[in-house]
Amino acid sequence: MTSEEFAERFQKHPLGWSFQNMETADTQTLLENVVLMAKGMLFLMEFQKDITKEEHEFLMQALQGNAQRNKKRIEKINSPSTRTRQ
Repeated sequence: MTSEEFAERFQKHPLGWSFQNMETADTQTLLENVVLMAKGMLFLMEFQKDITKEEHEFLMQALQGNAQRNKKRIEKINSPSTRTRQ
């Protein structure tokens, strides 16, 4: 599934909103909550046969990759600045 296919299929779905919220999360706690909600949705969607097992596995990998990337972004944004002598 390409990014375009994902966007077309899930743009107006809570799963798509979760992926969007990961991009704007500004704290680790918020990011973790969004990731947990997305994981729950993926398990439910597979259980309800809305997605195949292969799609579930692919989307879980995409979720983990996005979570790691955004975790690094948040750590960079929230890291303490270097101390300089004035």
